[in-house]
Amino acid sequence: MNIKDVWSEQCDFDKLFRDSPESFENKSDVTQHLVLCIMSELSEILDTVQWKHHRKTDIRPNPKQTLAECIDVFKYLISIAQVWEFSEKDFFEAFWKKSMVVRQRYSEEWVKSLKGKSAIIDIDGVLCDYRNGFLEWAFNHHPELSGHIDKLRSDEYHHVITRKDFDLSVKSWQDIKHGFRASGAKENLPVYSDAKDFLRKLKENGISTVLLTSRPIDRYPNLYGDTVSWLEKNGLSYDVVWWAYDKADKALEKLSDPVFAVDDDPSHINKFADAGIKTFWVCRNGGMDQEEYKLHYSTSRDYSNRRITSIETLADIPIGDYSD
Repeated sequence: MNIKDVWSEQCDFDKLFRDSPESFENKSDVTQHLVLCIMSELSEILDTVQWKHHRKTDIRPNPKQTLAECIDVFKYLISIAQVWEFSEKDFFEAFWKKSMVVRQRYSEEWVKSLKGKSAIIDIDGVLCDYRNGFLEWAFNHHPELSGHIDKLRSDEYHHVITRKDFDLSVKSWQDIKHGFRASGAKENLPVYSDAKDFLRKLKENGISTVLLTSRPIDRYPNLYGDTVSWLEKNGLSYDVVWWAYDKADKALEKLSDPVFAVDDDPSHINKFADAGIKTFWVCRNGGMDQEEYKLHYSTSRDYSNRRITSIETLADIPIGDYSD
């Protein structure tokens, strides 16, 4: 017997009591019921152990009964996964993905600060070709936008994509971005050809790699797993992954010696520069002139005197200048 047999057995058993729910509302109702059942089973696990430290109870060890109650919980968890139409393969892939996430969270939450030299690296637009990856996803899932997508694909200087590029309302744009973020597509976005070699050279030069992204994991916790899985799939080396909307503040709080930052967003670049951190501003696809214009007029300070260098590729960064 293997996990596929277990999955089939639970599916057949559930069919004795109910049909498979189809609508989101019905799936939600069934999920609520199953979660309440799990809460009851968790209480029954406690009944098999001596957990009330303030009471002198006479409970004899019965590990097999404890295991039996654990199985009840597991069966309900399988039922919930099946309500949402996940296969046994989906379930165990998600298990290993989550395992990577909790290990990464340890480094984020328990590592109070990072000693020594470090480089702050953005993900989207720097290591990850977010633009073309998003357009590919939109082309496959929203064919009604194909005309706009073809136009954007033909314009390599048009880097930042907004709802106005598709003539969409705020609500329609938010719905599309929600679908993209919830789909798991970020796990399969293309990686820039210079990313792997750049990260390898940082390691060789004794510079810790801090991946600092503003992806909205507070609203889409699944992006945590998608991001870590994407890094592993593409063999990209790093020391920690951190999440922040104000990247410069996070860097100053956590890093003892940030030697430089790399980003493609003018708002983050300005803040890094204000914090006194040398910043490389990635302008992919030869769009530097247009992007420099935006950056120049997005700050009231003299751009020419700021610690910002615009680059087209990661190979333009002189890593050796920052090593020991």
